[in-house]
Amino acid sequence: MPINFLDILILLCLLQGFLFAGIVFTTRFFHGKHNRLLAASIFMVSMIGLDEWLTQFDLDDDYYLLDVLGDDVPWVLLFYVFMFAYFARSAAHPWGEKKIIRRLCIPFFLYLCFNLIINFDVDLGWYSLPSIGLIQRVVYSTELWLALGMNLILAFLAFRIIRQLQEPRELKAWLHKIWYTTITLLLCWGVLLLIPGWLNNPYHPLDYVLWGGVAAFLFWLCYQGLFRFRLLPDQQRAQAILAGDEPIWEQVEEAPQAVPRPEPKSPPNFQPENPYFQQLEQWMTEEEWYRNPALSRELVATKLGISQGYLSQLVNSITGGHFSAYVNRYRIRSAKQMLRDEAYAAYDLVAIGKEAGFSSKSAFYTAFKKATGMTPKAWQDGGSES
Repeated sequence: MPINFLDILILLCLLQGFLFAGIVFTTRFFHGKHNRLLAASIFMVSMIGLDEWLTQFDLDDDYYLLDVLGDDVPWVLLFYVFMFAYFARSAAHPWGEKKIIRRLCIPFFLYLCFNLIINFDVDLGWYSLPSIGLIQRVVYSTELWLALGMNLILAFLAFRIIRQLQEPRELKAWLHKIWYTTITLLLCWGVLLLIPGWLNNPYHPLDYVLWGGVAAFLFWLCYQGLFRFRLLPDQQRAQAILAGDEPIWEQVEEAPQAVPRPEPKSPPNFQPENPYFQQLEQWMTEEEWYRNPALSRELVATKLGISQGYLSQLVNSITGGHFSAYVNRYRIRSAKQMLRDEAYAAYDLVAIGKEAGFSSKSAFYTAFKKATGMTPKAWQDGGSES
């Protein structure tokens, strides 16, 4: 069938998805597990779309490797696994742990084996399986329906994660935008699967609705990720000066889970020598956990193996303030040091605030002025606290 303008536009956007993934995986500015998970998910979408595009024009039949990578690797079973992991990691949710993500990858490897077994018979002729035609139909159809069901379930769980996230608001809004877009595309795909004859005829004209939407999504995501977020270069350079190559909040995510210990009985030991508080102080001073903008009372309590209520009482009794104020003190102290450091003289003030751990410009300016009585700019220019 002839290639039209929309086909070319969709192909360009799919190639842009590969470019986006490549930049994220190879560029220091975007180095971080959150970004890599999102890039992996975009790579999966681009692979699925490229396979559909090549198949539509029978180009995959001419190149065996393209056929294997497109049809025999069940990318559809991995797409929302990485997207779900991106949502969970971004929200610092326990569901983003490696062991959970690995288990979600089991269907992918299972169907990869099924597809290779079929491929060795049908394409390579290494052996002859009985009823291979029936086996093909069962494996290929169940793969699609399993992928759709699994992706929708993961999307539902991702929505629960995002809904529970309170701060930072900018992060929550960003995750919501991605979620609403991806769930719309999944539902469109589900509608297309329900069209009679869809499994036997993948070149339905309504393909353009789905892949046109995918193309628009990839273009929007690349624009948002690579061009609108201009703070990332400054923020990454600040991280390199402070702590080396790896963003500090990656260290927070991967910190070993504390062995649960029984909370003290009455009377509680709400003193600075409390072992839980000592551990928290170590994480703040030595590992700089406060630099994680998604750091929450829930995350810290989980890592310490205590309840959120006990953590609040502990911090309040020792420091005289609530948990957020405790964390902000570290963030403000770090920001004050950077603002007076010659190495950061050319950097955007907002980038410095984000590097210190604040989720937004308003949160940084409000907390800084409340603590020092002046704006970050005034402090940078040599002002003294009131």
